Amino acid sequence: MKKGYTLIELIILIVILAIIGGITLPIILTKINNSRKDQAKAMAYDVIESVRLYHYNKLVENSGTFDELILTCDEVCKSTDDEIKSKAKPSSGKLTILNDGTITGELSFYDGDYTFYVCNDNLFDEKIQTCTSGNNTTLKKADYKSGDIVVYAGLIWNVVKDNGEDTTLVLSNLIGQASLGGQKYSYEKSNVKEKINEWFDSNLTLKNAKEQKKLVAMKFSDGEKEYEEYVRVPSGEEVGIRKTLDKCNTSWCNIKKAYWLLTYQKTYDGIYKVYNIGEDGEAYGIDITNESGIRPVIIVKEV
Repeated sequence: MKKGYTLIELIILIVILAIIGGITLPIILTKINNSRKDQAKAMAYDVIESVRLYHYNKLVENSGTFDELILTCDEVCKSTDDEIKSKAKPSSGKLTILNDGTITGELSFYDGDYTFYVCNDNLFDEKIQTCTSGNNTTLKKADYKSGDIVVYAGLIWNVVKDNGEDTTLVLSNLIGQASLGGQKYSYEKSNVKEKINEWFDSNLTLKNAKEQKKLVAMKFSDGEKEYEEYVRVPSGEEVGIRKTLDKCNTSWCNIKKAYWLLTYQKTYDGIYKVYNIGEDGEAYGIDITNESGIRPVIIVKEV
């Protein structure tokens, strides 16, 4: 006749199961939470897109003019006169559409479990204290730290460094793609410089800031020539790539898309290498025929 488990054996089994549960349960719960958060963020972007479409339609209706509008979001986002429907239904929130179409505010989902802050059409997990009008061309003096998020000239930037008077900023998104234009490691002859100039010229508030001397000229070299520019691409030294070029190790490196870096050495008579940063944060040397997005860098005078 087969014996049953003894009391001691049952206690040992329960303890083992409790230990296993204590290890695996937090992992499972974290994955569930991350999945719900990702879904909530996707819904928040859907709401923002619906609000942006509403703004475009109003511009058409009103011959290009738009007055600032405050929206209360509960299932739908509505003002006193209009209601903006979207597939996603926020549990609460408040959005402001500024005259220039910039969207700011906050949105909550799943009965307030997840709240996202909207700053110039972008979503953040934390409130952006410096989020102002999309036409803002002033960066107030503050103790900025590397990786801090700021808004300047209607664009979202990450702080590279702050020396107390001027702040070096790198754009939080990419402006497009460019190649070396068939010229061997020459920034001057590549279309990277051309793409940056096109982007700068299209941002009138940046040009205005330059005229008001709120943008500070800088000098940088591609190893062949020294340039004095208002906008450029980040160097490997700023990004924090080690000499082995194995990892992008600053807080603003990983942008989920490859982008340009200039790492220069005079002994090589030109740009030593052009790199991109992969989604995993790894740095890869790229062939001159490849194309990658550009991240502009500017230096702003604090006022």
